[in-house]
Amino acid sequence: MESKSYVVAIDLGSSKVRIVVGEVCPEGVRVAALAERQCQGVKAGLVENSELVAQAVSEAKQEIRERIGVLVTEAYVGISGRFVRCASHKDYVFTNDKLSGVSQADVDHLFDRMRNVQAPDSETILERIAQNYIIDNNSEVSNPVGSFSSKLSATFNFILCEKTPMQRLDLALRRCGITIKGYFSNAQAVVESVLNSEDREEGAVVVNIGCDLTDIAIVHRNVLRYITTIPIAGSAINADIRTQSIADKYVEPLKCNYGSAVADMTPNTNIEIPSRTTRDKRRLPRHNLAVIIEARVRDIIDFVQQELQGAGYAKKINYLVLTGGTSMLKNIEQLFADVTGMEVRCGEPIEGIHPDSFDAVNYVDYATVMGLLLKGAKLGACATPIDEEWVRRNEAAQAALKAEQEREEQERKAAQERQLAEQARQKAEQIRRAEEELRRLRGEGVAVQTPKASEPPKVEEAVAVQPIQPEQPKVIQTPPTPQTPQPPKVEEPKGEEEQKQETNRAVEPENPRRRGFRSWLKKIGDELTKPVEDDDDTII
Repeated sequence: MESKSYVVAIDLGSSKVRIVVGEVCPEGVRVAALAERQCQGVKAGLVENSELVAQAVSEAKQEIRERIGVLVTEAYVGISGRFVRCASHKDYVFTNDKLSGVSQADVDHLFDRMRNVQAPDSETILERIAQNYIIDNNSEVSNPVGSFSSKLSATFNFILCEKTPMQRLDLALRRCGITIKGYFSNAQAVVESVLNSEDREEGAVVVNIGCDLTDIAIVHRNVLRYITTIPIAGSAINADIRTQSIADKYVEPLKCNYGSAVADMTPNTNIEIPSRTTRDKRRLPRHNLAVIIEARVRDIIDFVQQELQGAGYAKKINYLVLTGGTSMLKNIEQLFADVTGMEVRCGEPIEGIHPDSFDAVNYVDYATVMGLLLKGAKLGACATPIDEEWVRRNEAAQAALKAEQEREEQERKAAQERQLAEQARQKAEQIRRAEEELRRLRGEGVAVQTPKASEPPKVEEAVAVQPIQPEQPKVIQTPPTPQTPQPPKVEEPKGEEEQKQETNRAVEPENPRRRGFRSWLKKIGDELTKPVEDDDDTII
């Protein structure tokens, strides 16, 4: 069966299980698929019911298979709990050549000695991290190669985990057909996704507040200095809210939608909560809800400060990054800043991720699973064979989709042709009606101007144009001369043809346009024959 080069990471939390599949690109790790399911078989990081865990993981695995057509058979897995701790160990070696100084072979020799250090019988070493190197004059250096010294000392930080939780986790995943390729501490993995190079150099505290656990990681001078886990997180807040006689199904939505970590910044309005009877609803003041949340968050802050003090970094670091699902509480950054006096921000997974995947995973509750993916990408790809049946189904679906698109395109073209034909028919109908109207007007004797074929017809409004009257000369009125009477005019008898035309004119109604033209001619004649009255009788 063919296989693709994918990296797979699994984050098995107390409330959800997440599986992410990615591929390594020059711009970063690109997320190919991500699936999550509710999980009820884990308590404080320890698998308590392998059957429930296997069921949730199998559903997420099936979703990955349906999305990208690969079978998840290997994965990098994160682990967290009170059973994960760190311990330091010091060792030294003598350099081979005092005159040449410390060589890379001397450093490798020191690492080999650290690899021979054995963990207690009930624990397993997850990782060895060099903290510092010390040369002859007791000065600390970050890179000892090239330094003149006869002796090279180093302090290593060992991350240890008890064997029983790891065995339970391995058993639960084997039920799903998944082999664990490597284990990582969640506290260590989350650092990979939320801290940039400047944060690592200057120093930062990463507080990952989950459901049952809060992971703490301290980074300083580009080195992971300390990790620990405290057994108090979001579920403790939910338990306190539940003491107000609120049903379990309303606690989490109530906390996320109306909760606040600072009571003084919360309005004193009421929240209506469905009660056990449908007739009435309970009312809970938002301020009271904020008081409950703030008290428990302050407990978490106290634990964080104690761990910082015990690790010796309370005064060395002034920057804190919050992440995890509970860090989405309103005003939680403000409360951490007020109590600790540190600069605080919420950290989304952005480092080392391909830009195309930012929108899919840029959430604080994905910081752990993306950190596990980034750490796994440094070690190598997982076995992810391609599901041939899925490939066949996908090809058939693509072919059906292409055929459907072609059919829709043909239907669109046919509809467009029908629309053009209907427009042509309507235009022909308009032309036919216009011709009929033209013939009717001509039959009634109305003068109709036919537009030219190359020009659109123009609609002209009938405007009565007043002719310009010529200036009348002034004349001197003289008494009228007597006229001789004219003999009466004897009309000649009309012919038969003239009588017929006169009869037709009497029967046929007169055209309004002709009537208007005759009136205009008569008016012009009257104006021309009208005598001009002038008070001045002198001739100029």
